This record gives sequence, C-alpha cells and structure tokens, in this order.
Amino acid sequence: IEKEFDGPDEKYKELSEAAMEAQSNAATQEEFDALQETPVWQNYLDYMAETYASYFTENGYDKFLNATPAFMYSGFEGDYDLTASDIKISQNENNLQMYQFTFQVDYKNADGEVQPYAFEGEAIASEEGKIEELQFLDKDGLLTAMNEDIY
Repeated sequence: IEKEFDGPDEKYKELSEAAMEAQSNAATQEEFDALQETPVWQNYLDYMAETYASYFTENGYDKFLNATPAFMYSGFEGDYDLTASDIKISQNENNLQMYQFTFQVDYKNADGEVQPYAFEGEAIASEEGKIEELQFLDKDGLLTAMNEDIY
C-alpha cells in the first residue's frame, strides 16, 4: 500500500515515459518485440520487478501489473504528492488466506491543498508472505480528482 500510494514515484515516471516514448515509435509487432529487448524497456520492467515482485507470487505479480495496474497513481503529470496513512489490515476468520484492509491517501495538489481519500480492499495470500490477488477500491474518487486537476 505504501509503495503504491506514497508518491509519485519519480524514478518510475522517468522510466515509464522513456519506455512509452520508445513504444510509440514501434509501428509493427516486430518492432515492438524488438523494443522489449532494449535497455530502455528492460530498465522499465526491472524497476517494477525490483519494487513489487518480492511481495507477490509469480501469478499474483502478473495480475498486479496487468489488472490493478501497478504505479497507476504515479503516472500523472503535474505537481502533487500522495501519502498513505491509517492502514488497517485484518485477516478473515473463515478464510485465513484472505485479508481485508482500509487506508487513507492524502492527496496534495499543485496548489498545496490536501484532501483525504478513503480506500478499502482485499488480498489473498496463497503462499506464506506472498500475495496471490490484490484489489483495492478508491471509495472517494482520488483518480477522478487527479484527472480533473491535470486538465
């Protein structure tokens, strides 16, 4: 939660922008396949793996990158800060592999105004210490607010 919601992650933004710029120049599938072997693309993938992979099972990490997606809140332009706080995690009494959680994200926009946003979610840990599935719900519309602030 803290890795995803304390930010933005400037290194990720830099690597992501470079990878996406290179991807935009790939006009064919062959060019895209070749791009995936370049240092620009590998640095991007390696950084995501270094940041998150140790928390997940292999399948869970793939889901997190593609379905959640990872670093979603670090991809915005502009001047802003996010801080996760008030994290509460509880284990499900009937399914010991399932955890429910709530947390707050304080969003500071370019004008210096801070607004709290509530989140909730759940995780399934199928291996000791590894997340198989992770879902969270932006209850108060942080993504919407961030999108409105950049336009």
